[in-house]
Amino acid sequence: MKLDVIKQNGKILSPFEIFALFIAFLSVFILLFPKENIGKDLTKDKSNVDLTITYLQNLVKLEPKNSKLLLAIASSLHMRKSDQKALKLLKDLENSQDTNLKSKAILLHLKINYDKLNKKPTKEELIKISKENKILLSNISHEKFTDLNSNKTLYNIALSLNDKKSALRFNLNILNNKKLKNRIQWLKNAHYLSDALNANDTDIKILKELTKLDYDKSSLWLSILIYKLPKDYNLISLEKELSLTKEQVASIYIIKQQPKKAVNIYKKLLSKTNNKREKIELIKKIIKILQANNQTIKAAIFAHDYESYFIKNKELRKTILKLYLGADKTKWAKEFSIKIMKIKDPT
Repeated sequence: MKLDVIKQNGKILSPFEIFALFIAFLSVFILLFPKENIGKDLTKDKSNVDLTITYLQNLVKLEPKNSKLLLAIASSLHMRKSDQKALKLLKDLENSQDTNLKSKAILLHLKINYDKLNKKPTKEELIKISKENKILLSNISHEKFTDLNSNKTLYNIALSLNDKKSALRFNLNILNNKKLKNRIQWLKNAHYLSDALNANDTDIKILKELTKLDYDKSSLWLSILIYKLPKDYNLISLEKELSLTKEQVASIYIIKQQPKKAVNIYKKLLSKTNNKREKIELIKKIIKILQANNQTIKAAIFAHDYESYFIKNKELRKTILKLYLGADKTKWAKEFSIKIMKIKDPT
């Protein structure tokens, strides 16, 4: 057989006919895979990356300036672990006038670099990759990626560079993705970053959601949230927004140094419950608040109305007696002492 012909079923095909068949095959292929979707469709199939690359390279011969095909080839090369070849193709694409294409090329470059970071590079390689990542990340600082995995990669790269501002931005993109599963952990990440950056408005939104979702640590997130809120914040709206209990609202008023409102809430709760243990706890809280705010006389007067709840408990009796003496209510202290002596087998 000569080099310029092929014998097929007894017929001789000329080079021209072979080329025509090749063009026909590619034409059918393009019809099946429109060029605007070619990269997306082919790179989804990871079963035969080499064949994918061959297809794409042949298409590029027909359209050598089709940057989308070049990006698809680079992506396929990365899948085949041929990162050096992929980076050569990405070099021109990263300078493209098409901002969308440019961002995708830079993102792929960053993914390749991120894989390198996970392979325990040498100190020199680590410095080189970090410098490169810093430049690449700055070139897409205003782009918004919706893909979950892309944002996770960018988040990790930003953290490796100690770029908290970029890391927070990618973290918020991740939280906006409806497919996200471990939402509480990403909310925590966003809180730590926004707190470190003093991004108070963002942190308040994050803490509100953590208070709602992270049931086991709801009280912790709520207490942090309260400290973050501005002084003129409408706490009534917060109560409705987070479906807070009256006890939680009272705690908020204590933290915000509004003891009178806290006491009023506890007094309302006291009037509504018939449970003795609950009553004692509420009484103790009210006394504690009044004492903490240098209202010893008010605390003594309040305790006097409810001293029957304390008389059978040794520790609580001591508390009441000290309170009476501290408020210069010696008569009440004497009367209370007599009542104690009359108790049979006092504990």
